[in-house]
Amino acid sequence: ARGDVEPHAARLVALEILGEAAADGHTLMMISATTVIYPLLYTSRLDPARDFAPVSQVTAQGYALVVHPSLPAKSVLELVQYAKANPDKLTYASSGIGSPIHMTTELFQIATGTRMTHVPYKGMGAAYADLVGGRISFSFATIISSQGHIRNGRLRALAVSTAKRAPAMPDTPTMAEAGVPGVVVVNWYGLIAPKMTPKTIIDRVATETAKAV
Repeated sequence: ARGDVEPHAARLVALEILGEAAADGHTLMMISATTVIYPLLYTSRLDPARDFAPVSQVTAQGYALVVHPSLPAKSVLELVQYAKANPDKLTYASSGIGSPIHMTTELFQIATGTRMTHVPYKGMGAAYADLVGGRISFSFATIISSQGHIRNGRLRALAVSTAKRAPAMPDTPTMAEAGVPGVVVVNWYGLIAPKMTPKTIIDRVATETAKAV
């Protein structure tokens, strides 16, 4: 996608290109859960679930609820208590409006009856700078990308969004274990193809993708 295109617009442009491509298995698109969310929020004639053929899931990973060490919350319930005592005071970063991180935090607020202020970024690179610098209170950051900051003490992990504890963070509780059930979120990446792609081609690509993964 062009660098001057907004992230959500770039995904919709890519879907348009894929929708017009020959259904021969030579044009595929790697999408994340974000691509499925955006048509619900922005005008688009295309629906990834309706207008394309799923090929294969490639990755799946959860989020870690991380806070800046200066925040007086050593657990999820302490964070909830602080948020309820200070409505709208806490700020949280996301990789953009409508992103899985944004939606995960909205779900967290619904589950806990809290109100926090959303600060969207164009990706988590800039968000990490403000998180580590203490200008943002917390975020649901990907487990993989947050590891270095957690190990070095720049961020404190309170819980993970997966149904079971993450192998990379065995000492960090799940949201349910931390006292907030119902917040289970796993982001994923996968391949889709034009709608009319023959099943024989999809099966072959899926098999080769599984081998590569």
